[in-house]
Amino acid sequence: MVFVNETCIGCGVCESIAEWIFKVEDGMSHVIKQPENEAENAATKDAIGACPVNAIQEGAPIIEIASSEKMAA
Repeated sequence: MVFVNETCIGCGVCESIAEWIFKVEDGMSHVIKQPENEAENAATKDAIGACPVNAIQEGAPIIEIASSEKMAA
């Protein structure tokens, strides 16, 4: 799974490399579909390497879950 994190600056480099995977909207890149074949995987890896702020990542996004103590506060 590939995703774009909140550090994205919306420069459009990823979209220019893999327009069928990434789309820049509202000043931030978004994944519009996951890569499904070797060509898409290669283009996605190129986009990951070209991102100037390392905002494109592979794997599952890390979601911080608040503890019950924090929720009670």
